[in-house]
Amino acid sequence: ATVWRERLAEQVFPTYVGKEVFEDVVRQAYLRHRMARGLPAVEEWSRWEGVDRDRRPVEIDVVARLLDGRILTGSAKLRQRAADATVLREHLGALQRLAASGRGWAREALRPGSPLLFVSGAGFKESFSEVAGELDHPLITWTVDDLF
Repeated sequence: ATVWRERLAEQVFPTYVGKEVFEDVVRQAYLRHRMARGLPAVEEWSRWEGVDRDRRPVEIDVVARLLDGRILTGSAKLRQRAADATVLREHLGALQRLAASGRGWAREALRPGSPLLFVSGAGFKESFSEVAGELDHPLITWTVDDLF
């Protein structure tokens, strides 16, 4: 118990929850709240992890094919700091790198009208909203409270 409390809990548990569990909680919340919140229906929900053409790692937490054919992408993180504009720009940059690497779904996700879903445990800074307002993508932003 002491080893867990003093050495492992702070390192292992947040990583496990953040990577293995939180994305599934977001998926379940989306499916549960979809109709009440007027969200588009999902055909297939997934995530993507790999490398771009330059062999740089890329991770997209949310990749979902919608019933209307569009691609929903986004980020689901248990952040301790509010998400800022950098989070949104990095996500779009990752999609651009993947599209340039021949990933058709990433090219589709960059099309105007393709929705973005961002979940941040600590909320969002004003800079996130400012950059989001410049995009041609419907944006869904949730905090942990929105999941339950």
